[in-house]
Amino acid sequence: MKQIQLQTTQSGLQRIISNMSYMRKEKNRLAVRQVVIRRALKKVEDQLNQCEDIDEILSLQDTADNLCSISSDLESFRDHLEIELDKIRRGVEALSSLPNEAGFVSFQAYIIEDTELAIKNLLNVRSYYDQVVESIKAMKDESVG
Repeated sequence: MKQIQLQTTQSGLQRIISNMSYMRKEKNRLAVRQVVIRRALKKVEDQLNQCEDIDEILSLQDTADNLCSISSDLESFRDHLEIELDKIRRGVEALSSLPNEAGFVSFQAYIIEDTELAIKNLLNVRSYYDQVVESIKAMKDESVG
């Protein structure tokens, strides 16, 4: 029984580490989306500074405001993700100080569930920002065409 328990906890820790690694990769992927959004915002601001048509100015200002808001939301989410990763690291450290195996296994299961829920959320968030990036590309294509 002791050997089976040890294998379970080792595979559980490996799963947590794998989940954390995936979360870091997703954070990096979101950083790429952040760069695309900021570049688009800069281009819109440049166009705004050169524009003289009031209707186009209003349209560009709306676009700039939306991009600024989206960029700010993404930055906040990425900051929250770093806090989440720190929380998980502390949780893994706390695992080693638990006095009994039952507590260890229960807390480990909680951390695994928490990281897997976070990953599902990350996938939804990235999907949303992928759509934003596609919209930016479509805007770029419209302005070229």
